[in-house]
Amino acid sequence: MKTFKIIGFGLILLFAGTISSCNKIDQKIEDKTVSKTMNAIKVAPGFTWETTRSIEVRLTAVKSGVVYINPTSGDYSYNKGYLAAGLTYTAKISIPAFVKEVMLAFNGQKIIVPFTGTSLVYNFK
Repeated sequence: MKTFKIIGFGLILLFAGTISSCNKIDQKIEDKTVSKTMNAIKVAPGFTWETTRSIEVRLTAVKSGVVYINPTSGDYSYNKGYLAAGLTYTAKISIPAFVKEVMLAFNGQKIIVPFTGTSLVYNFK
């Protein structure tokens, strides 16, 4: 009797699995044509594909020391160099295109400097 119940239960499960697996779901595949040329892509006016830009940095100071050009988060450094007193430190750095300000660290000072265009000029006092 116990064997009959097990076999019967197994047959019911097999039958239920067979019926439920036979349901065919029709899915229509949309015809999405993919452009093969860049000319067919539509982008907003003023959009630029550039992800980085180059900035010329010119720094001066009355004291000598190491200068760091960092993002405002200060997590890492775009550039590090030695700034000699009375001389201009010049560097060309590459930064992410969305960056509008940098943090300059020199002799214990940390200054956030906004800039526009392709140059940044700052005089440490």
